[in-house]
Amino acid sequence: MDLSIVVPVYNVERFLTRCLDSIFSQRFPGELEVIGVDDGSVDGSLELLRDYAAQEPRLVVLTHKNNRKLSAARASGMKAAKGCYIMHVDSDDWLLPGSLASLFQRLQSEKPDVIMFNYVRAGPDRVERVVEEVETEKFGPMQPDLLPHFFKSCWAKVVRRELTGGMVYYNQSLNRGEDLILGVEIFLRAKNVLCLPDVYYAYFMNPDSITKTGTEREWFTTRVPVLEAMTALRQRYGAGDGVIDAAVHFQMRIIHKKLALYRLNAPPVVDWAEMAEVLDRLDERGLLSRQVVNADKSFVSRVLNVYRYLGLRWSTSYVINGVLLPRIGRGWQLPASNL
Repeated sequence: MDLSIVVPVYNVERFLTRCLDSIFSQRFPGELEVIGVDDGSVDGSLELLRDYAAQEPRLVVLTHKNNRKLSAARASGMKAAKGCYIMHVDSDDWLLPGSLASLFQRLQSEKPDVIMFNYVRAGPDRVERVVEEVETEKFGPMQPDLLPHFFKSCWAKVVRRELTGGMVYYNQSLNRGEDLILGVEIFLRAKNVLCLPDVYYAYFMNPDSITKTGTEREWFTTRVPVLEAMTALRQRYGAGDGVIDAAVHFQMRIIHKKLALYRLNAPPVVDWAEMAEVLDRLDERGLLSRQVVNADKSFVSRVLNVYRYLGLRWSTSYVINGVLLPRIGRGWQLPASNL
């Protein structure tokens, strides 16, 4: 088997046929399997998968009785894969014509650990723009300048299956932030990458997708397991020449920026009382410095409370830790201690 394509499925009855047709309508010179993983859908997605599989023997259908979230669906597909390489296609997205034959040719000729490529953002009626994350073609060892590409969605890559055994990623149950964990772990395991400026994938900006419908509180809540996973990666792989620190720095910049913006919003985007619980969980694990100023009647404490209330402390932390210190090789770092 040459290529396994994993398609996680959850309540995407409207878009699933388009996704599957974009794969199976293409000419693929090698052996191909598509693994559709239904993650407890409550619409007609599972029935559609089974009907499609009855007509297309290359489609393998896996099911989760209950919704276990996106990372678990991807993990089930990756564990079941038999291909030499694994590719992810989200069920509301699609592959562009000719992409599979072109990718297969490069897999056969260069035999890389990872292929990266470009994609288009597509709305309901038209292609919005081409996202050119890869500017020029190159093939070589993993380099630090490539790392930011692995913080993003996993579907713009093809990965050698040998790199996916026994991953820390398989222990996650996340809808958000899971691609960062998977990308960092693949980066730590891979020896080389083929970067292609070609456009092979269409990312559909679905207003009803998991990432678009989740609340901001849910986003913050998932930062706890995401950063805990970074600790697990450090424990297994070591510092990885700064890879883990860079991933944590990437997350912390977003966390502090969001906190500052939310505190300054009027009306607030999130309820600050609810957010306190999430921030305390991060603080307990040593993942986020959150010094609480005790209210009293002193003038100094009142000034500090205003400073905190306006979100200026988060803004200051973002500027210092996220902008200034990285310029001298410092910034946010994940504690090496166990959680």
